Amino acid sequence: MAFDLSIVVPVFNKSPYLERLFSYFRQVDNYNIELVIIDDNSADNSWELIEQFSAPRSNVIAERLNVNSGVAKARNYGIGISSGKYITFFDPDDDPAGNYLTHCLNFARDEFDLLVFSFVMRTPTVDKPFIFEDATYTSNLKDKLVLRRFIEMGVNHSPWNKLFRRELLYRNSIDFPESRSLGEDGLFCFKCISKSNVVRFSSIIGLVYYAGNPDSLTNSIDRKKVQDLIWCQSQIIHSELVCDLSIRRRSYYLFRTFLSYYVWFPSKFNGYLTHQFSVKNCAARSILLSGIAFKWRLAALLITVLPQRVLGGTYRFLSRFRGQ
Repeated sequence: MAFDLSIVVPVFNKSPYLERLFSYFRQVDNYNIELVIIDDNSADNSWELIEQFSAPRSNVIAERLNVNSGVAKARNYGIGISSGKYITFFDPDDDPAGNYLTHCLNFARDEFDLLVFSFVMRTPTVDKPFIFEDATYTSNLKDKLVLRRFIEMGVNHSPWNKLFRRELLYRNSIDFPESRSLGEDGLFCFKCISKSNVVRFSSIIGLVYYAGNPDSLTNSIDRKKVQDLIWCQSQIIHSELVCDLSIRRRSYYLFRTFLSYYVWFPSKFNGYLTHQFSVKNCAARSILLSGIAFKWRLAALLITVLPQRVLGGTYRFLSRFRGQ
C-alpha cells in the first residue's frame, strides 16, 4: 500500500510516555499514514508496549534495534523501512497540537520538497509559540532567503516540525550523522533545505515541543556532545552554500546556537561548571576568531563570565535583532 506520509518515532526508555502517545495515534487507522516506531534497544518495557500497540494494526511498523545506537541511527533505520511519499518525525515526549494527523495528511497531499510548520515550545513556566508566515520558496529564491533564514535562526533546526520528500533524501543520500549525538538534526535539516527546490512554510501549529524535559535524550551534556555540536555547526557554517553570507551573519549564527543551548536548557549542564564554560567558551571562541565588529567581540567576552540569568536576558535581547 502506498502511504502519503510516514511518521518515524524513535523510542528509548520512554514507557511513561507511550500510553499517551498511543492513545492519540490510535486514530492513525483512519488515515493514509504509516507509523514507524523504532525502539533503540530500550532497557525498560517500552518494546513490550510497542508490540502490543502495533500487532493489530497494518499501518504500524515496529522494529527493535539489537543494540542501543542513538537517536540518529533509529531515525535513519526508520527512514529506510518506511514507504510514505513524505516523512516526518515525532518524539514520544512531545504532544500533537489540535488535528495533527489531519494537518500532516493535508500537507502531504501537496507538492514540495520540504515543509516547515509552526509549533509551540513548552517550558516549565511558559508556552512560547513559533509561528511562521505562510510562504513558498522555489529554487531561484532558496539560496538567498531560506538558507539565510536558517543561518539567522529564523528556522528551527529540529526535524519534528518538518515534512521531507522521500525522494529528496534518497536522491541526495541525506541521513542523520550517526556518530554525532548533538547538533546532528540541525545538520540533517540544513542539507535538506540546501537540496530542496520547493520549500514551504505553514502558520498551522502542528505540535507542542517540551523543552528541558528531564527524561529527554538531549537533557544532559558532556564533552563529547559539545564537540559533536561544534563539528555539526562547522559543517554548516563552512559550507559553500553559505559562503556568500557575511562573516558577521555566520558568526552571529554560531553565537546564538551555542548561547541558546546554555540559556534555554540550563538543566542540560547538571551543575557541571566545566561543561557550562565549555559551551560558553565555544560561543566566545566562535566570535573572537571570526574577525567581526568590536561589539560582537565584547559580547563574546561577556558570555564567559556572566551568570545564566543575565545571559538569558542578553539572548532574548539579541533575538530581536537577528541578522542585522
